[in-house]
Amino acid sequence: MSDDVDKLRSQLYLDLGAFVDLRRAAKDPDDPKWRAEALVWINKVYRYATLDGRRRFLDEMKLPGADQKRRMAFDVCRKQGGDEAACRTKAETLPLFRGIFEAFPKVNALKEWYAAPITQLVGTYDPKNPPAEDLKDWRDTLREESPGTAYFVDGVEAVGEAAESLGDALTPTIAWWKVGVALAGTALVGAVAYRVATARR
Repeated sequence: MSDDVDKLRSQLYLDLGAFVDLRRAAKDPDDPKWRAEALVWINKVYRYATLDGRRRFLDEMKLPGADQKRRMAFDVCRKQGGDEAACRTKAETLPLFRGIFEAFPKVNALKEWYAAPITQLVGTYDPKNPPAEDLKDWRDTLREESPGTAYFVDGVEAVGEAAESLGDALTPTIAWWKVGVALAGTALVGAVAYRVATARR
């Protein structure tokens, strides 16, 4: 690990720790602005974490036994005569992941940070080494390869729609699969827009 990346990760821990302290000291820690800021932080680190770091993060955020509870609810619904689609919808109302704030430690102490799910992301964070080209921000790629056409995609409406779907995932019990879909959607939209823009060169 280079000294530069080590410093970046250390700074991320400090910045995230400041967020933890601010929210703890807030008069209204449940204000939606804190949830929005938490997601911004997670996305910032998630983008340049390795695939393994992302997988471990999602594993840590998963509620113990949640898959089994959903399966049991589905099976019970089917045995009571419900159709498959309705039973699947009913099962999916059961929470699968922890609340977004549980990604962060409750206090700034070494033991708590060691166990915090977001540590899985920060520990593998490296902005110069995204896990795969298709996970790199498409705008970065476009600006590197074709700076003159970068403006073309900055206003693509579909990207805005993908961002809105990411915002829809901001619920008290955040639907992490929606976050994943929105991130994937943004990447796909970006790839298409990138191809169109570079074809015009």
